[in-house]
Amino acid sequence: MRFGLLGSFVVEDAEGTPRRIGTPKARALLAVLLLRGDSPVSWDTVKTAIWGESVPATARASLHNHVARLRRDLDESGDRIQVTPAGFRLRVLDDELDVTRFDRYLCRARTARLAEDWAAVEALTRSALALWRGAPLSDVPLPDTEREPVVRRLEEARLQVLEWGYEADLHLGRHQGIAAELAALVAAHPLRETFVGQLMLALHRSGRQADALLAYDTARRTIRRELGVDPEPGLVELHRRILTLDPALTAPRTSTTPLTSAAPTAQRTPTPQPPTTPTPPHPSPSPRSRPPPTSRTHPPPPTPSPPPSRTNSPPLRPTSRAGSTSWTASSESWPRPTGPTGRRSSSTGSPAVAAWARRP
Repeated sequence: MRFGLLGSFVVEDAEGTPRRIGTPKARALLAVLLLRGDSPVSWDTVKTAIWGESVPATARASLHNHVARLRRDLDESGDRIQVTPAGFRLRVLDDELDVTRFDRYLCRARTARLAEDWAAVEALTRSALALWRGAPLSDVPLPDTEREPVVRRLEEARLQVLEWGYEADLHLGRHQGIAAELAALVAAHPLRETFVGQLMLALHRSGRQADALLAYDTARRTIRRELGVDPEPGLVELHRRILTLDPALTAPRTSTTPLTSAAPTAQRTPTPQPPTTPTPPHPSPSPRSRPPPTSRTHPPPPTPSPPPSRTNSPPLRPTSRAGSTSWTASSESWPRPTGPTGRRSSSTGSPAVAAWARRP
């Protein structure tokens, strides 16, 4: 079986045929059990998760009926959903739930990033983001107390994966074509300084120094207005280096050889391509100090092709401001990868911006 919560609720059999879960309460019960994995869930927990504070007197009998319908809809024996006097237990394998697969890609991408294996980071983050089809639990009738913590956690993890993916693109010299995607993310998350730094660097490497400086000035004014503080030191240092045309910010040269996937093949997920070791960064004269063209004895290196778009999911819009910002996904159009941003947390984007500023 395949269960999907990263978007509209989806249940498929092993051949990919959709299974229709009849009633809204049955979908809610199945989602509650899926979110708790292969773990026992008490009767009281299930009742509160489905009915909130308004648990009816017939809740226990109603849950028995919903379990019977679920078994029929899933065409499964009683082994899949177990009911005991203590509660419920859903047997689900690691690769059957998209949330579990997403979390696994996230953990592997974190390990690859710590090892500075940027080709693996790029492949793993792309595979993780391919699992998203829209706003999580978008059509499951759950109380806000059950839904919101899950959605915040998943959307924050998605933004973290996006940051790591764009960081890998920049380390691999794939800055062409990502500025528009980053500009959309900055507009949706103006206080998330990692996206601002990535946008500035992508614009600078694309020969758009003025736009890079304008992006910083806009972010600085927004942060001062909303939080009453200046941008983080890493972003300030990156602005200084772009202003002085620091040659160390030049994009590294990369081979045009296709990359092979560093992630395991997952069903219905694009297979990313294993890295060719990138050539170390090679400083070149800045656009303002480049000498007049002279005759060449060797052709210039090929320009890397723009990477595929990362933003294939609905845009997220802020629901609160000032220090702690959460983001709600819009179902109308989804540019790609919410929860508190933690703008100064060391686990978000600040180290990445500081790393660009510290490059020799």
